[in-house]
Amino acid sequence: MVKKPADKKPTDFKKRQKAFFKSESFKAVAVLAIIALVTSLILSVVYRFTAIDEAEAMRKKINDVYNAGTITPIDVSGYDNKADSVILNAFMAEDGACVVVSKSKKAYNAAQGITLFVIIKDGRIAKVANYSSSETPGLGSKALEGAYLEQYVGMRASRLASGDDVTSPSIPPLDIKYISGATKSSTGVRIAVEAAAAFYVKEVAQ
Repeated sequence: MVKKPADKKPTDFKKRQKAFFKSESFKAVAVLAIIALVTSLILSVVYRFTAIDEAEAMRKKINDVYNAGTITPIDVSGYDNKADSVILNAFMAEDGACVVVSKSKKAYNAAQGITLFVIIKDGRIAKVANYSSSETPGLGSKALEGAYLEQYVGMRASRLASGDDVTSPSIPPLDIKYISGATKSSTGVRIAVEAAAAFYVKEVAQ
C-alpha cells in the first residue's frame, strides 16, 4: 500500500524562509540595495549643495562686474529668443537694474559663442562685461575688453532691441564700431547686447 506524502508543516516554510535570508544571494541583493540607497542620498545632498554653489558663484560673478547687491532671479524659461542668441539668465538687482546673461551664437568661435553680462538700468545700458568666450587672443578678444564694450554704455535699450540702426529719418544711426580684422567677434558682441536689450524691453520694461 502506497503512502501519501505527508502535508508540509508550517514550520517547513519558516525554515525555508530563514534559509533564504541567510543565503549568499539574499546577502548580495541586500548589500546592493543598501549601496544604491546610500548613493542616492549622497547624490541628492551633493546636488543640493552644488545648486547652491552655482547660485552663489553667479552672484559673485555679477558683483565682480557690477555692485548689484541682492539679486532676484527672473524666469527666462519661456522666453522666445531672438535669432542667433539665447538669454541664459536674468536678475533684478537691488538698485533696480536688470542683469542679463546673454549669449550670441555668432562669433569667430561659433561653437563656443560669446556670452556677456549686460546690465540695463532706467532703460539704458549701464554696463557690458565678458562672461565667457574663446575668441582669438589679441584679435577677437579685443572685442571683449572693457574699452571696446564701453561704447554700448548709455545707449537706449529700446533702440538696440529693434536691431535696426535707423528707426526714422530723423534718428541718426547707432555709432557702433567694429574692430578691424575681428568683424565676427564684434558682430557677436552686438548680437548679445541687442538680445539682452530685447529681453529687457519685452519682459522687464513692460
